Amino acid sequence: MSFESTSRPVATSHGSASPGLQAHALLGTPRQWRVAMLIDDGVDELCVARLIAELDRAGAQVQLVAPQIAPVSTQLGGMLSPEHSVAAVSAADFDAVCVPSGLFCAETLQLSDEALSFVQQAYEAGKTLAATGEGVQVLRALGLPVEGGDALDEPEPGVIVGHGEHCTLSNFGRRLAKRLSREPQRPPRRMLRALAA
Repeated sequence: MSFESTSRPVATSHGSASPGLQAHALLGTPRQWRVAMLIDDGVDELCVARLIAELDRAGAQVQLVAPQIAPVSTQLGGMLSPEHSVAAVSAADFDAVCVPSGLFCAETLQLSDEALSFVQQAYEAGKTLAATGEGVQVLRALGLPVEGGDALDEPEPGVIVGHGEHCTLSNFGRRLAKRLSREPQRPPRRMLRALAA
């Protein structure tokens, strides 16, 4: 069974405006948020596709970001094309950073100083962070708040984690979109720490 046909629509339709985003453009409403989807080899392409679809419905513009600007092989044998490398963009360019599932992807992202720095910068700047499945390991590697459990959790405002089988990708995507609609960015965390001291 080949999943090549599954991966192509994700990568190619992603670059052109989807029906949801075209509707926003026709109605004169701007795209509300920019979400960086942090990927690397071994990413779960079905997770990426479902999250993009859910966020697209909410009006978000999702861009694939990877440690290098080279095709990324997925855990099912497909290929995704990142639009940016983490070195070429800043976390400040996005409203949220999302780390999807994929065991090998999470492991390789943890080995990339630039990828970890990108996530850390987003966190420090008060951007919304979201990780699901094995992607939670990337947040954990940075010492960021991630609660265990078998559900969808927000251990700190703006940090959304999805654990286990009871966290469906639809619920996770809707939770991320809801967080962005309520409060896309909070004050930088270093400012909050200073106020608390």
